[in-house]
Amino acid sequence: GILFPLLAEIVRPWVGYWIAVLLFLAALRTDPIEFLGSLKDYKYAGVFILVFQIVFPSVVALVFIGLDFTGPLSVALMIVFASAPISGSPGLTIITGNDPAPTLRLLIATTALLPFTVLIPFSLIPAIGDFHAVAWVAIKLFLLIFFASLLAFVVRRLFMPSPSKTELNSIDGLTSLSMAIVVIGLMTGFGEAVIHGPMEIVITLLVAFATCLGLQILVWFLSRPFDLGAARPAYAICSGNKNMAIFLAALPAAVTDPILLFIACYQIPMYLTPTLLGKMYRVHSDPTS
Repeated sequence: GILFPLLAEIVRPWVGYWIAVLLFLAALRTDPIEFLGSLKDYKYAGVFILVFQIVFPSVVALVFIGLDFTGPLSVALMIVFASAPISGSPGLTIITGNDPAPTLRLLIATTALLPFTVLIPFSLIPAIGDFHAVAWVAIKLFLLIFFASLLAFVVRRLFMPSPSKTELNSIDGLTSLSMAIVVIGLMTGFGEAVIHGPMEIVITLLVAFATCLGLQILVWFLSRPFDLGAARPAYAICSGNKNMAIFLAALPAAVTDPILLFIACYQIPMYLTPTLLGKMYRVHSDPTS
């Protein structure tokens, strides 16, 4: 996507369709019974939504106001903190060798409530803009997640009730390829900055890596005392891998254009999560980790 910006421009209009494919594949790999989970799973999901989509971004917004920290970077960070996890979160969970079912549950819950959770933190940042447009985009994304998951569960029930290891490996391979296509399309904000602002790229990349990976590491260690079991990687992955792209269609161009570089840079640590934090996520079953 960086080396061939024309290819990124070609892929960009199709990103939404490939996100739907990603969701379908993640749900196809998930056993429908395991997906439903237990009451405890939803209790922790509610805590996650309250803390990471309402309280944390609202506190950050107040800190930014107190420090008079304004401009594109502050807006970009606010959008990251208030966003729901990316649609590829179950795919990242699969690639790290963990169960995607808790991630898919968390993805659906956070996206379903996004139209409501963004209202408080975004009200503290006047530059964000129209809440109705943001809510409508969030609703459309939730419908996409719901119907992609429903179709996958039907296909799995009818044609793959007990998938073999070969079939699961094939789904994992298709997931990796689909995620690669998506990230190419999201790198369109990078090309111009390479020519006109290389130092800006370095700074933006540092902030993106610190935010994405830092949040995951923080949640991983803070969640250690809780009885999350196999869901622990899901909460850490979802905390840092955020869907900023959902707001591109809803927010005014005056807000989104200055943060396109940050959105492009943020894709890099997200898609490198299995490489950079894979060892951390692979030891989740070790009680001493």
